[in-house]
Amino acid sequence: MANPSGGPMETFWGQSKDSISAAIKQATDAAAQHVQERYQGRAVLEWFELIESRGEFTHEEPPEQSGTSPSIKYQVAIRVGYRFK
Repeated sequence: MANPSGGPMETFWGQSKDSISAAIKQATDAAAQHVQERYQGRAVLEWFELIESRGEFTHEEPPEQSGTSPSIKYQVAIRVGYRFK
């Protein structure tokens, strides 16, 4: 897939125990920081697409001991496109 704005594309990952949205926010924050550090303000994020999402059940204790449901950790991968100013 080509970047519609003609610039580079890269993939970033995020995870959260709270929500998919929080995992996406973490990934987009990482993308923004990467672009800022690498291109020192000469590039801006244009778009992103969610290319993978998954959840993982985590058990602090065996359910039969804790009496609670397992918690979930959300993980995402996003592809971002950016352009140069």
